[in-house]
Amino acid sequence: MVAIKAICDGEKIVLPRQISLPVGDVIVVFVETSGDMEKRQWSELAAHHLSRAYGDDEPEYPTDRVKEPNPEYRP
Repeated sequence: MVAIKAICDGEKIVLPRQISLPVGDVIVVFVETSGDMEKRQWSELAAHHLSRAYGDDEPEYPTDRVKEPNPEYRP
């Protein structure tokens, strides 16, 4: 599987470079709107900062150490 970012010029999908595909290969197209891109960027930023809050050697805490369990949590 190969991911290639392309742009719509208003009439057709424009690939950044020419690629050759065998006859019968299936092509899946995902459309990323500007709103989707902004949402993804915010999510990536949040995940980056959350990952900085915990070190690589951070221990896993057992559930019996949780003072107030969330009754709606479903593992």
